Amino acid sequence: MDTSGLKYPKGLPGIISRRVKAVEQERLLAAAYAAVNLRDQNRCAVTGVPLSPYAMQEKSRREHHHLVGRRIKPEWRTDPRRIILVSAYVHKLITANALITDQCDAIEPIIWRWNDKIVKTGEEPFRLNESET
Repeated sequence: MDTSGLKYPKGLPGIISRRVKAVEQERLLAAAYAAVNLRDQNRCAVTGVPLSPYAMQEKSRREHHHLVGRRIKPEWRTDPRRIILVSAYVHKLITANALITDQCDAIEPIIWRWNDKIVKTGEEPFRLNESET
């Protein structure tokens, strides 16, 4: 039913307006990821290892990590300052809280440390990037 001739047209149906909003968020996130890829030069922010989006090995496959959870700070979801590049391997360690940081700005140097409740001293799976520790 065409409601455009009514004094107060109904506007877009909810399902369409939600989809329009989702498409816009996807576009903003893709733009943020592209900016992060350029800024970090396809290198892991934790290890410094070169990354590729299609690598088979977890240690060299590129992933994007939000320094603050996307649900915790949804307004930061598409902010490149809040996103870093890491390998899939490192991303699993961060998600498991084995590797932690208190920082949330990717423009500043990020200091990482091992969570000693999960990773015992001397049992670290790799050395952290010296420039980041």
